[in-house]
Amino acid sequence: MIATPFGQFLKALRAAHGETAWEMAEKLNISRGYLFSVEAGKRNIPPSWLEKLRDKYGLTEEEVKTMRQSISDSATILEIDISGLPQSKRTLAISFSRQLPSLDDPATSKIQQILDKRKKS
Repeated sequence: MIATPFGQFLKALRAAHGETAWEMAEKLNISRGYLFSVEAGKRNIPPSWLEKLRDKYGLTEEEVKTMRQSISDSATILEIDISGLPQSKRTLAISFSRQLPSLDDPATSKIQQILDKRKKS
């Protein structure tokens, strides 16, 4: 099984606490199979896990930051609420999502540069 970055984080957390996957699953009140599915990226990471893991393992702020990054790096589905946007931005978001897989590297870089400039202002 190939683990996602979040799966690797969970494995390291278990190792640091001397726990098995079975013990972690019990702490999270889930089956071991579900835990393995999340680690492998076959199931979505439940939003409640961030708080549960922080509390049950006494994670430091740095560890929470690392966990958040691993969750972000493991994301395979991105949901964007466009309900409050004007139609022109809704159309742009939909068009972008459809064409993203086929964008070449120069186009991707150009879009990223535009977004980075906006972030700085």
